[in-house]
Amino acid sequence: MFLFLESQDVVALDRVIALVRDEEGTAIHTDDGIVLRSAFRPETLRRRCFPKRTSEVSRMEGEFLTHD
Repeated sequence: MFLFLESQDVVALDRVIALVRDEEGTAIHTDDGIVLRSAFRPETLRRRCFPKRTSEVSRMEGEFLTHD
């Protein structure tokens, strides 16, 4: 699976170790030490990666809940 960024960049999800939200957007840390930047929030990146899972809500701790 891949993470599609707004700048035409694509990152393989198996390389992503952390998404960190800060005042400038989201920092995407990869397993080889590269840090990519995105203006998208982590929740938006998740929706772009998993568009069929629109019924799930991201919690602050990173867990996902499904609405019944």
